[in-house]
Amino acid sequence: MNQQDLRWQTTSRRDMWTGLLDRLPERDMRFTAFLDHYTQDGDITLSRHDVRDIYGHNPDFGLIAAILWVHFRGVRINALSLLVRDLSSLVQLFAPADLNDAAMSRILGQPGISIPTASKMLSACDKRFGGLRAAILDDTIIDVIESDDFRADFVETTRLRGKSRSRPIDYYKAYLQDLDRLARRMALSTDDIDQYLSILGAARSAPKTTGMPTRFADCVSC
Repeated sequence: MNQQDLRWQTTSRRDMWTGLLDRLPERDMRFTAFLDHYTQDGDITLSRHDVRDIYGHNPDFGLIAAILWVHFRGVRINALSLLVRDLSSLVQLFAPADLNDAAMSRILGQPGISIPTASKMLSACDKRFGGLRAAILDDTIIDVIESDDFRADFVETTRLRGKSRSRPIDYYKAYLQDLDRLARRMALSTDDIDQYLSILGAARSAPKTTGMPTRFADCVSC
């Protein structure tokens, strides 16, 4: 397996998902069919690249893959119930290749979907927002890009510092603008950069971590 396949790879147990699905008041057989097809040795292992491939062939299965990929550690029953109930609506909401503000607002209006969740699902399904390729933006990444070390790299995002929750659409759009500019400047993909930010965020929060660059100027390769 090459490095591309290992990016954002998650593994969860099938019996965890079947246990959760068995507790729901309504069943969607698409989830069961997905588990039947993609379980190996009791596990569902997915990378971001895997989700993109699945979505490209079957949007219904692709959204299920994105849900399992995002929530690989588990999910509250009420949240899963809403995701299962609204799967067909989600498939329609994610259908455009390039989403505008109105489409993003409708996605964020779905129960249980915040910017971190939406950004992961959009990136996994290889979507664009406002003409820019979607990328992952979770709390770990927000902590990194709002740090003083990265202020110069994230000019647009810095203007909305602290507003990731109060102005989520504007914040995400600013983040994608900064990412696109950095990717062009450094000849990297946005996948490279959001992965680097996530790894760096985890490393910065770990005790006695050394050796990780703290600015993009110091980062030769992600």
